[in-house]
Amino acid sequence: QRLSKELYPSVAQFCSYNSGQQVEHSIRVAIQSAWTKRDIDLWCKMFPRCTKAPSNRLFISRIAAALQENNTIE
Repeated sequence: QRLSKELYPSVAQFCSYNSGQQVEHSIRVAIQSAWTKRDIDLWCKMFPRCTKAPSNRLFISRIAAALQENNTIE
């Protein structure tokens, strides 16, 4: 719920999209494109059990966790 009610509309406003739905769609398309062109070793490291492209929610949570981890290491 927080993605569709809070995150997507905030990103839409920040990036001058018309709606949160456009943001959600753009993220989904970007994930699918990245999945198609992926480095399998890197994707297996980030998404070990994924046999198909991850959902927006899973992708965003894993990337956010990786970014947080990198910020605490430095």
